[in-house]
Amino acid sequence: MARSMVRLAAVTTLAVLTVQAVAQRMSSVRIDSPSAAPPSVRYESALLDYGVEPVGLHIELPTPEAWEAAAIGDESGRFTKRQIIGFPRTLPAAFQGDLTPNAAWAQAPDGGSVMSFTVRSPSAHQLRVGLQAVLPEGATVRFFVPGGGPQTAYPVRSRSDFEALNANRLRDWAGLLWSPIGAGDSLGVEVHVPASADTAGLQVRAGRISHIENVKDDAPAGLIPKTSHDGEECPLVDIACATAPSCSRDAVVQLAITDGGGVSWDCTGTVVGTSRDDDQAAPYMLTAAHCVSDAAQAASIEALWFYENTTCDGTDLSPDRVSLRGGANLLVADTPSDMTLVELRDPAPAGSCLAGWDADAASALDGDDVFGIHHPNGGVKKWSWGYSNRVGIRSAVGSDPVEIVEAIWDEGSTQGGSSGSALWLDDADPVVVGTLFAGAACDDFYGRFDVFYRNFGAVHLSGQAIRDDHAADFAGATPVAVGSSVAGSIESIGDADVFRIELTTGQQLTIEAASAFDTYGRLFAEDGTLVAHNDDDGDVWNFRITATLSPGTYYLRVNGYATALGEYTLSVTGTGIVVPLFLAAGDAGRQGFMRLFNASDTQSGEVSITGHDDAGMEYGPVTATLGPMETLAVNSDDLESGNSGKGLT
Repeated sequence: MARSMVRLAAVTTLAVLTVQAVAQRMSSVRIDSPSAAPPSVRYESALLDYGVEPVGLHIELPTPEAWEAAAIGDESGRFTKRQIIGFPRTLPAAFQGDLTPNAAWAQAPDGGSVMSFTVRSPSAHQLRVGLQAVLPEGATVRFFVPGGGPQTAYPVRSRSDFEALNANRLRDWAGLLWSPIGAGDSLGVEVHVPASADTAGLQVRAGRISHIENVKDDAPAGLIPKTSHDGEECPLVDIACATAPSCSRDAVVQLAITDGGGVSWDCTGTVVGTSRDDDQAAPYMLTAAHCVSDAAQAASIEALWFYENTTCDGTDLSPDRVSLRGGANLLVADTPSDMTLVELRDPAPAGSCLAGWDADAASALDGDDVFGIHHPNGGVKKWSWGYSNRVGIRSAVGSDPVEIVEAIWDEGSTQGGSSGSALWLDDADPVVVGTLFAGAACDDFYGRFDVFYRNFGAVHLSGQAIRDDHAADFAGATPVAVGSSVAGSIESIGDADVFRIELTTGQQLTIEAASAFDTYGRLFAEDGTLVAHNDDDGDVWNFRITATLSPGTYYLRVNGYATALGEYTLSVTGTGIVVPLFLAAGDAGRQGFMRLFNASDTQSGEVSITGHDDAGMEYGPVTATLGPMETLAVNSDDLESGNSGKGLT
């Protein structure tokens, strides 16, 4: 016999768990007074007055080329609603390493030492500097705008801040800690080392900058009114001209974000209530996953509160507006709903509001009145009002499929910079039911809050996890072997089941569901990259995914399309494991040997082995059942003729 083909089919027993009672709806909460909790972010201006004291080192970049700024503008071509505002630039070669040997040091007021440098990028309206630093204990980094005069108090950064972002190595592959956004084309950095600190090994590097060319302004001159399918324009509506619920209005925040490469963009966020006791001191905020997708982006967030006009058609800005630059901690980014939840490091200011939400409403929307509040073009707050049209699944250019609810606008519209803003159900107690994913013309698509809540939101917003027959995340995924079938159930709107598939050898898999309802499947690599997805290639509105895969770990996510619910059976079949050049039993002098091992410590499995010789003759199949952690050794005779003593039949 020339070769053998082996398949292991595991028999899985499932325990069905009940759904725990969790908060399904949260009402809005007004914040009337400043937080009494100690702030987690310290704001201070530079220690020295650089209108008087000389700066230790000046770094000037050349004027940017036109191609560098080509990405500035909204992403309407990608269908999403981020607004790109800044592009990356690298420092001249002479300044790309450690800056401390080149900078002059001065004495600090406390007797320690201060090193300072400025970075200038001509024509920039605003600037961010991405830093890496190896700091001694007690050293701090502050920021200033060159030129003297009154200075803004910016967050003070310490050694632990750099370590948290892997920015404590002077390497291109390491992380960056982004400075606050400074006004103008120059920004200053001040490094303070106390007299008691050991300066051996101190290093500071400006890895790259983000050159920001457009600034927030009140005029919508750069915005193009969207045109609906019937030719009507959908102009923007100022929030001061709308009858918007005040608490909803005061929960909306304009966001500026920078990624590790130095690209900056504007989005919108909404702070939400939770079951925690410290909602004001460390508020949770919802935005889009395509706005904030990782911890470094969350840490770069600058939040501008109360950025709105005080009167309809006026230009006087609210005197309450305030920029909070402490960044945020990433809690979860959920691709299927395109939603991200972060914990802001600055307390919510007095006069703001924590938005209410509903864990079920999005799935039932059909013609209901809805509204949105957002910051198009990174500008002042705007309003949209209309009705819900449908739920379904949509993709944008370069995005994974997202479970959405559609909003049709009768008043207002959205633009680049509106991404991540909330969709609200317009009733006596407005609640968040989605966040803006993408859109075109006078309608928009919002990731569904009920999907996010079911996947990850419940544990963060309600303090309890939802349990069902299969977990909704990679960490709790149910293992399923190639050649096996597993039962599952989509029990409620937004429910999802995740399964883990381990491949020790490359092969082609067919993964499909059998059910009486409409299923949808997504296959992910171990790092979360979407490998394949499908809706209806299987039987009776079920998904079927066929993919040739390399050895590794894969995750399959199953959910109902839109509002579909029901029980299903998931099957995973493969081409099998091929063992080439296995010796035939007719070889008088030699025998082939094979050792089979069931690596599961809880599940039994069945092996089916078929042999084919060089002449095309087929032998078998022979089958054997292996208990948990059981090993079975077989030879050529066993495979060709069977061996009841070994359980091979």
